[in-house]
Amino acid sequence: MFVQTIIRLLMCVVLTSVITACSTDPEPSPTTGTIVGVVYDGAATTPLPQVLVTTMPPTSSILSDAEGKFRIESVTAGAYIVQATKPGIGSGSTAISVVAGKDVNADLFLLRVPSGKGIITGKISDESGGKVAGAVITTTPPSNAAASDAEGRYVLDGIPVGNYVVKAAKTGVGVGYAGAIVVSDLGVEANVLLLEQDPLKGRIVGTVTNRELSTPLSGAVVTVRSTSISATTDASGNFTLNNVPTGQVTVDASHALYPTRAMNAVSTANEVTILNITLSSTPAIPAITNGLYIYYPCDGDGYDAGPNGMHATAKDVVSATDRNGTAGGALKMNGSSSMLECAHTDRLNETPMTIAFWYKHTGPDIDDALVLGKYIHPSGAGWLFLLENEEMVACFFNGNFTGPRIDGPKYNSNVDQWTHIAFVVGSTSSKLYINGTMVGSTSGRPDGFGASITEPMKIGILRSTTITPVGMKGDMDDVYIFTRALDASEIMTLVNQ
Repeated sequence: MFVQTIIRLLMCVVLTSVITACSTDPEPSPTTGTIVGVVYDGAATTPLPQVLVTTMPPTSSILSDAEGKFRIESVTAGAYIVQATKPGIGSGSTAISVVAGKDVNADLFLLRVPSGKGIITGKISDESGGKVAGAVITTTPPSNAAASDAEGRYVLDGIPVGNYVVKAAKTGVGVGYAGAIVVSDLGVEANVLLLEQDPLKGRIVGTVTNRELSTPLSGAVVTVRSTSISATTDASGNFTLNNVPTGQVTVDASHALYPTRAMNAVSTANEVTILNITLSSTPAIPAITNGLYIYYPCDGDGYDAGPNGMHATAKDVVSATDRNGTAGGALKMNGSSSMLECAHTDRLNETPMTIAFWYKHTGPDIDDALVLGKYIHPSGAGWLFLLENEEMVACFFNGNFTGPRIDGPKYNSNVDQWTHIAFVVGSTSSKLYINGTMVGSTSGRPDGFGASITEPMKIGILRSTTITPVGMKGDMDDVYIFTRALDASEIMTLVNQ
């Protein structure tokens, strides 16, 4: 009896130990977190119900409840953008980092007036598709910088609206680029693939957009002509062409729904060339073809729709609404670095010639701000159109800063208004037209035209070897150059295009 009692006691102790051990087994560590928040009207700071809340990268989408609250569960740890839009109210977004097992707050304030800033996020991967942590992410033009986390993700917050090239680099892995178009109060995703790049060759990156909608165009095939180098644009319209031979190359962009467009670019060893391309279902048609040498429609890039394919290299320009109200139908110059550059040809130094273009000056008024010309300061030789003393001035220098000039009327009353400029150089006289009306003339062939001038033709900024370049701040559209002198009725045809 005593032995049985002892055995029963031992069995109870063992059973109790097993139960205790089972009850203290650790639970699995959580791998996901939860995003919670409230959607507010940013102007009235009142909660907004029935607003669709989404994340980037995508997780779940949910509508805010009657109190404006939302809750997104089972979100994998990492960096995200939470955003919402409500018609008639506005848009809002915020960058967060989800921690496993935690709730993270992401209140959203929908702004009726855009803040003028947005967010860029994305993932950095290597050629095998693996996540890259510790890559350094920067942008061109410069904005903020960041490093990728353990999941390869990054967030750049507070980025001013505009077009950017996102660069990611990590020693021993490689360098990669992606384009990003930042929209006010929303996020855009720019994933970057790090590739090994031949330092003796160049890289061309950019974005292909739809002219009619001014939106990125995915599925476009971008190819360096006469090579096997090709890329297909992603969902954001971005493309990267690696290991491009140095020198001037022709890049073709094609899409099933749009005519192919060719653009020129200069590839430089171990550097990145930015080339944004606009495709249109209705390509620009020149108003006059007789004697046409160059026609830049300025539909977001430097494409030449004339007969000679003299495509200009575009730098730091963005698309703008043209004088007819067509979005993406003009180019916006920032007044400091924006320009189109057309390679030198002897014909651009010769006469007869007609130069015509539309421009919209947005200020501020800066003397000697170049609009268009073939001239380098301070060599004193060449021809150019510039803004001086609130006038559009046509200048023609013979090498000693002397030569005729024609001053147009004051333009201060035309700020933010489209103005048409035409200059006709004939055998016996030269004439300046503004909006189809002749405002000045000079006899004879102007100085400044001569085969010795090898400077490229530039639109938007003056090149100088001694001073900071001075550029025009405003919009440009429909730049024409003819190899003959147009008459007054033909000038009016261009005005009425």
